[in-house]
Amino acid sequence: MESWINIQLAVAKRLPPIENEAAVLGVLSVNKATYGIYAHTILAQKAGYTELQVKNMLNGVTPLDITERQATIYELAIKMVQLKGPLDSASFDAAVSVLGLVDLESVVQQTAAFMYAALMLNVGDVGLPASV
Repeated sequence: MESWINIQLAVAKRLPPIENEAAVLGVLSVNKATYGIYAHTILAQKAGYTELQVKNMLNGVTPLDITERQATIYELAIKMVQLKGPLDSASFDAAVSVLGLVDLESVVQQTAAFMYAALMLNVGDVGLPASV
């Protein structure tokens, strides 16, 4: 487990925090991991999203007032969580045109890693801290 976390932390440093949070919020909009929503609501706001943007993103709505890169990352993360086969070439090409291949790889890694984390949170039914 420790080596996986080290890889994830190294990859997360390749994108700005606000873009990492776009991927995470995309994942959470689909799988609704309670603790993830709690923690990443705080982290996403610290990264630069407004409370309303976070709320919209957690509800599956792309805010109109975020950057094209952030919207692309958020929407790609949602598609990845919902994949039942290969990502369609139109979505892949659109993401590459906005992000470039290197940053797309970072987004895929960040999204996949958080999909794993969110799955673990949901399987363990990790709720809110007692102080909340």
